[in-house]
Amino acid sequence: MNKFSKIFVSSGLALATVFTVGAASNGNTVDAASNGNMESEASQPYTSYYNGYVSYDPGFFITDTFKKGFESGNFTLNGYETPAHENYAKEHQDEAKNINLYDQNLNVYSNYGLDANAQPTNAEQFNLSIDDVRESYGMDYSKTGSPRSIEGQYSYNLNGYKIAFTSDEKGVVTRIDFYTLVE
Repeated sequence: MNKFSKIFVSSGLALATVFTVGAASNGNTVDAASNGNMESEASQPYTSYYNGYVSYDPGFFITDTFKKGFESGNFTLNGYETPAHENYAKEHQDEAKNINLYDQNLNVYSNYGLDANAQPTNAEQFNLSIDDVRESYGMDYSKTGSPRSIEGQYSYNLNGYKIAFTSDEKGVVTRIDFYTLVE
């Protein structure tokens, strides 16, 4: 390989690294478990995280990346591990600190997990329909509200953790809640 080709390839790799780091710190989603080798993926639990406004990319919360990270208890929202482990959340419910961050309301348990919800000021900002949610998660949900209306909260249990999507009368998701099952 000649000197020009080596410089060109090196520059391309450096540029790709800058864009990847920029995306992680710029309100975008990142799948921390992708592009790993098969051996390391098999030995480590699936991990994902989200930084920034949930209304920026609500579609992330219906991806396999999110679902696998969330159901394995390895999901981080704006630097906070979520969801809180059920036993810890039960024991420390009175100690939870409420934080408003971006478009989210977080109940933080001494930096050891959280229960959270996200609700933009304009419901249309989410740009996510309940049909998209049901297509991704399936029909095994519990729903509040009228059974004949699309409006209501659709809750899914992912390996002991709960995520709920609230829909308005048009079928637009207006709120996302994710938390431990404390029942």
